[in-house]
Amino acid sequence: MRTFPLALILVFALSASSLLGQAPSTATKPKPTVTGRLETVEGMQVLTLWGTLKQRSFAEGYLMAEAIDDLVDNFMLSRRVSFGSPKAWDLLVRPAVLGRFRFSEDDRIHARGVVAGMKARDPASIRIEALGRDLQPKDLLVASCIPDMVGLFCSSFVAWGKETQGDTLLFGRNLDYFATKALTQRTMIIVRAPRGERRGWVSLGWPGIRGCVTGFSDAGVGLAIHDVMVKGKKERGERFTSRILALQELIETLDSDPEIRSTAVRQLDALRFALGGNGMLAWAGKEASGAVVLEFDGQKGRETRCTDREPVQGEPFVLCSNHHRLRSEKGHGCRRYARIRSFLETTKAPMDFEAGWKAIGEGTVGGTLYRVLADLRSGRMEVDRRLQPRGPFAPRVHVNLRRLMERAHP
Repeated sequence: MRTFPLALILVFALSASSLLGQAPSTATKPKPTVTGRLETVEGMQVLTLWGTLKQRSFAEGYLMAEAIDDLVDNFMLSRRVSFGSPKAWDLLVRPAVLGRFRFSEDDRIHARGVVAGMKARDPASIRIEALGRDLQPKDLLVASCIPDMVGLFCSSFVAWGKETQGDTLLFGRNLDYFATKALTQRTMIIVRAPRGERRGWVSLGWPGIRGCVTGFSDAGVGLAIHDVMVKGKKERGERFTSRILALQELIETLDSDPEIRSTAVRQLDALRFALGGNGMLAWAGKEASGAVVLEFDGQKGRETRCTDREPVQGEPFVLCSNHHRLRSEKGHGCRRYARIRSFLETTKAPMDFEAGWKAIGEGTVGGTLYRVLADLRSGRMEVDRRLQPRGPFAPRVHVNLRRLMERAHP
């Protein structure tokens, strides 16, 4: 039998081991668990999220990585937000917001989860070339405060009772804001399943940016923000709260009960805001239904920071635009407000959806990004949106809030 020198055997063994170690791995990285679903309904994206806050935030980042990347580059770093230069985000915008605003642990969990989901989907999606660094959770916290720096305009109405057809409670809303191509094309419906004691809700907004701009909950509550140009002031040691984050807290915790008005006022009254606002609040529950305008600001020296404005003289409707009407004697000459009010006062037949859209149209302007009309009782909702800044509205989208929330699970 032929034998081989021991040294030769060792050399062969070591060489084989080295080659095996250098061989490319054929194992694939396991796909992460994603507690979300992305669909397209009549041309509009619908994102549905469930699970813990950490899980659903990861899913939001994972499913919407490309869209969030686009919003970072073409909204957060846009000329209007970053003073004409993306570098101003790191030099001015971010430090100013982080030094003046407060954020909850839920806000931070959401921001961390979104960034983690984006990175898991595509590491390149978190790279911000204009800043020479990666996207960080703090950037998304700051994004929720952009409406407090560059305000929204908007107008809305809620009508019920003898003003509407059947048992409907109509909630109509124009969202007016400065437009970028990313902001118009990335507008979407986001459905959030209930979480613990928190209500499930549907929002019209943008992925990665936490907060309620327009929202409807499974408790039959509707809520929408409008700007009021009243600057807030804080005491030493105080911090401001983002208005859209404050409204998300409301939409997730309010019930359609007789105490809804006082609960909402109490929550907003405890906060300090950098900019005033109107929150159109409507509810359609078994025990109570109606609507008020939550007028709030962050001015010092006032007994309250929030006042709820009722319908005028028992009218079966209430409306608002960008002016306080109880907290201020100024600015009552808004033409959008006057046109919507005139339509509601003079319409003869009870309003149906067709008439509701005409009422919304009275307040629509060139800067309107999207329009919403919803019946809080049946759940029927229709959405108009622009796909280009100041372009025509895309074909109307028809969904049902109840069915969207019923499907908010795996």
